[in-house]
Amino acid sequence: MEISAHLWQSRHGVYYFRETAVVAGKQTSKKVSLRTKDPKQAKRSAIQILAFIAKQYEGRDMTRKFEVAFGPNGLSFKTDPSIPDDVKKLGMFLRDNKEQLKELVPQQVAVPTAEPSPVEGTAFDLVIEKYTKRKEKGLAPKTLYQYLRYIDIFKLWLEKQTGKKPYPINLIDRKIVAKYIEHLQSEGINNATIEKNYLRSLNSIFEFAKTVGDFPDINVPTKGHKLTSAKEIAKNSKERNPFTLEELKTIFNPENFLKARHPDEFWLPLLALFTGGRASELAQLNIIDIGSKNGIPTIIITDENGGRIKSTASKRTIPIHPTLIELGFLEYVDDVRKFGFQIFPDVKPDIFGYCGKEPSRRWGTYSDKIGITDKSKVFHSFRSTANNCLKQNGVSEEARCEFVGHDHDTINSKHYTEKYSIEYLHEHVVPQLKFDIDFTPLKYKRGHFDSFLYKELNRISKKEVNKKLREQRATKNPKTKSADK
Repeated sequence: MEISAHLWQSRHGVYYFRETAVVAGKQTSKKVSLRTKDPKQAKRSAIQILAFIAKQYEGRDMTRKFEVAFGPNGLSFKTDPSIPDDVKKLGMFLRDNKEQLKELVPQQVAVPTAEPSPVEGTAFDLVIEKYTKRKEKGLAPKTLYQYLRYIDIFKLWLEKQTGKKPYPINLIDRKIVAKYIEHLQSEGINNATIEKNYLRSLNSIFEFAKTVGDFPDINVPTKGHKLTSAKEIAKNSKERNPFTLEELKTIFNPENFLKARHPDEFWLPLLALFTGGRASELAQLNIIDIGSKNGIPTIIITDENGGRIKSTASKRTIPIHPTLIELGFLEYVDDVRKFGFQIFPDVKPDIFGYCGKEPSRRWGTYSDKIGITDKSKVFHSFRSTANNCLKQNGVSEEARCEFVGHDHDTINSKHYTEKYSIEYLHEHVVPQLKFDIDFTPLKYKRGHFDSFLYKELNRISKKEVNKKLREQRATKNPKTKSADK
C-alpha cells in the first residue's frame, strides 16, 4: 500500500490524511489536517494514524472511528463510534511495514485530551479589510494611511517569499518576521525606522486580529524584536527643542519678518508662540473660530467644520493673548472676511484634510534664510517654547496641558478634574506667556495682505479650473495624453 494514497495537499500547501471507505453502501471519506507542509513529516504522521486504525482492527473493534489531535509529544487520538468496513486492508499494510513503523513511530500513541486546532485561518488580505473598516472611525486619516502603507509592504514581501496569495495570517510566526526584518536591514533601512514604522504598523494589525479571533491568543510575532538601544532611540528621535531668546529675536526681527508675502508666514509663528498651537490646527482656523466668551476674546480649536485635530485633548477654547490683540490680529480677521470663511484663505488642505504642510514648508525656507538650521528647531518648536515658558514661570502641568492642547500626564488629571474656566486661563496662564522682546514694530496695517490675496486666490482658482478641464478631457478621450506625447 502506498502511503501517498492517504495524503492530500491543500492549495495552501498543508498536508491532510485522507481515508476513503464504504459505509452503508455509500462511499465516504475522512480528512484530518496533519498541520505540516513537509512531505516527510506528513508521511510519518500518516503512518501513525494508519497504525492506530490497524490496532482497532486487530482488536476486532470494528465500530469505532478516530479523531486526531496534536500535542507536545506529537500525534494523539480519541475514538468515537463507527469505523469504515474496508479498514481491514490496513492490517495487510502493517504486516508489510513492521520495521518502518518501529523506526518512525517509536512511542506509544497516547489518548488526547485536547481538540485539534485549525491550520488554515483567515487570509491576511481579509484581515486588512476588516482592520481598515474598524480603524477608519478611530484613527486619523493620515495615520491610517501610513499604517496601511507599511502593512501592504509586508504583505507584498510575504507573498513574494512564500509564493502563496492570499496567505493565512495564523501561519505568520516570529521566524517569518525575523526574516522580514533582515530583508529591511539589507535594503539599508535603519533599525529605529524599522521599529517605529514597519513593526509598529504590523503590531497594530496583529493585535486587532487577536481581538476579532483571526489570530491565536498568544504574543504577536512582531513583538519582542529589540533592534535599538535607548541611546540609539534618543539619537534617532525627532526632537523639537524650544527656541532660545536670541533665536526668537532673530525670527521676529522686523527687517526679516515684515518681508512675509503670505498671511500665514506672518501670523502663524506669532499665533504658535502665544497659543502653543500646532501648525495644522492654527492654519485651518475659520472666521467663526474667533470670538469671545464672557468678554474675553477667544480662539476655538476644533475638528468641526472639516477641521483636523490630533486628539480629543487638542479640542479647546483659549484666550487670545494680549500681544496678538495689540499686533492687530482681530483687525486682520476682520479684513479677511471678504475672502471667505478661512483665516488663511490661500492655505489649502492636503489629501488628509490637514493644513499644516505648506505653512511648515514656507517656515522652513524662512528659517534657513535667517540662519536657524538646527534640525531640532522646526515650526513645532514654537509649541515647545510656549510650553517651556509656562513651565518655567510656575504654571501647573494641568493648566499647561489644557492651554496648549496636550494630553495630561497623569490619570488623576485626565479623568478626575474639571477643565479650567476661560477666566482662569486668562488670569493665571496667559500672563505667564511672556518674552523679553519688543513686538510693537510688527504691528499689522489694515489691508496689508489684500492685494496679495486677490492675486493669489485668483491664481489658485484658475489653476483648479484648468485641472478640472484637463480631467474632463482625459475622461472623454483617454488617448489624448498618449497622443500628445
